[in-house]
Amino acid sequence: MPAFRAPRLPQEMLKAGVRGATGHPLTVRLRSLLVVSQVALSLMLLAGAGLLIRSFLQLQKQSLGFQTERVAASFLLLAPNRYPDGNATTTFLEQVIARVKAVPGIESAGAISTLPLSGNDARRPFTVPGQPEEQGRPNIARFRLATPDYFQTMRIPLKRGRLFDERDRTGGTEVVIISEGLARRFWPNEDPVGKIVIVPDMQTPAMRQVVGVVGDVRHYGLAEGAPIEIYRPFYQARWPFFTLVARGILEPVQLANTLRQAIGSVDKDQPIQSVRMMDELAADSVALRRASMVLLAIFAAVALLLAALGIYSVMSYTVSQRTQEIGIRMALGARQQDVLMLVTREAVLLAVTGVVLGLLGAFALTRFLATLLYSVQPTDPVTFLAVSVLLTVVALLASYLPARRAANVDPMVALRYE
Repeated sequence: MPAFRAPRLPQEMLKAGVRGATGHPLTVRLRSLLVVSQVALSLMLLAGAGLLIRSFLQLQKQSLGFQTERVAASFLLLAPNRYPDGNATTTFLEQVIARVKAVPGIESAGAISTLPLSGNDARRPFTVPGQPEEQGRPNIARFRLATPDYFQTMRIPLKRGRLFDERDRTGGTEVVIISEGLARRFWPNEDPVGKIVIVPDMQTPAMRQVVGVVGDVRHYGLAEGAPIEIYRPFYQARWPFFTLVARGILEPVQLANTLRQAIGSVDKDQPIQSVRMMDELAADSVALRRASMVLLAIFAAVALLLAALGIYSVMSYTVSQRTQEIGIRMALGARQQDVLMLVTREAVLLAVTGVVLGLLGAFALTRFLATLLYSVQPTDPVTFLAVSVLLTVVALLASYLPARRAANVDPMVALRYE
């Protein structure tokens, strides 16, 4: 912009020296406008970053409903020509789990048809005898098949009743375990253990008795609510795919190798999908939010630095241009604190103007972050107040050194300044 404007300056201004040219009112207003714009844009970035940081912190306070530390998981798909029925699947799974448990350092092992955070899911309609369906629509629950030790392995707490055990096999009483959310919805004031739920394994609904209630699980991650769930014993139904999970004090690589070796020792031809640690899956479930937060926070920090440098450079230049004026003021009796306030007030005025404009822009733009926020409104007043105060304080600090330098000007030197 100076290069664009320079050829248009009159010859007299060039002869008058740099000070007269740069002190032109249009130049002063342009500098002020650029600083105000920097502050406004910085506040908008700070507001967005602040909202994402607050949202991420709120998200981290939530519980998945299970513990992810020291748990390895491996997805398996059994070929129907080699495992044609439930008995063959049960035999394979029991042998694998037994061999995993026999390894020193393994605390527990189990299997689930659809693992939380895996992206896989299954749903089934169900009916509670004596309770009407909501507006004629069938009740839908997430449907899982689990082995007896699955809940212990994932540290899903038992709230009432019992977990699956050796009684829950083909030919035994048809039973289910339900999630706490389902129990609250259909039996808010009574014990659901012993109640009947009509739910199919595949196609045909059957009456099944509730034997236990377990804690809610956030199947899709921290940002999603916990669905209502119905668990069936794995050994009472056939399911062609499942995820084997194991918890232990071993290193992740050792846990993964333990699962691979146990599967290979039972069936060397069984394909093994990649083995993942549950804490990795948990981290992946918030990866987009974390990346967005970090990226915007970096941009906001750079913008804040640029705004501080902009204010500092403008105030430093203004002080150098007004050296004679400041000297005259001090010669006429102005005190150091008066000069300090004079310079600081100008910087604060620029900053406050930028903050006001930035708030207006932030109110308009942060609504586009709504899909990335959790338990935080796009116009969260705490965040907006915090970033406004932060930017104002930065402006004060950026203007302090030039103001201090102006306050220490020797009037005699300033009067002779060219």
